Amino acid sequence: NYEIACFDVNGQQKWSSKLGGEAKRCAISRDSRKIGVACGDTNLHMFNDTGLLLWRYGCEGQATCLGINRDATVNAVGHTNGDLHILDGLGSRLRREDMPFDILSLDISGKGTKLMAGSYDKLVYLDLEKGTKNIFQVENWIKDISMDHEPNLILVGSMGIVSFFDGDLQLVYN
Repeated sequence: NYEIACFDVNGQQKWSSKLGGEAKRCAISRDSRKIGVACGDTNLHMFNDTGLLLWRYGCEGQATCLGINRDATVNAVGHTNGDLHILDGLGSRLRREDMPFDILSLDISGKGTKLMAGSYDKLVYLDLEKGTKNIFQVENWIKDISMDHEPNLILVGSMGIVSFFDGDLQLVYN
């Protein structure tokens, strides 16, 4: 019914909110104060921890994934049309990357300096401080990505394989 609900650790519902489309992905800032929802209505919705809608950012394609850094000062949303939008903490666009493939998964380091995005056979690494972008060809569909604060450890989940990389993108373990 296009509704998002937030629960506390005891399973008690704290709040709920209607959306304009199906919730595709949710992310919580590491300080637990912001909740982002990528929605099928092409919007990224940002709520605070009490359910107040702080801002909404609209794009051209269906929002399929999102990433939020430690305190939600850097946010990103990926779309089925290849758009990757990087936003500040107020929902204003900092940068846009147009990819020739769907963006299906992504994450941002806690500091908000590194971003990784995945697609069917591509892995994209953006260094937001340096302004560099690397695209890697991979064998399997990238289903999920997670990074720690620096990042010192990057986890990439694909079809049947989980890969751990260090902060320099050197493979640690498959």
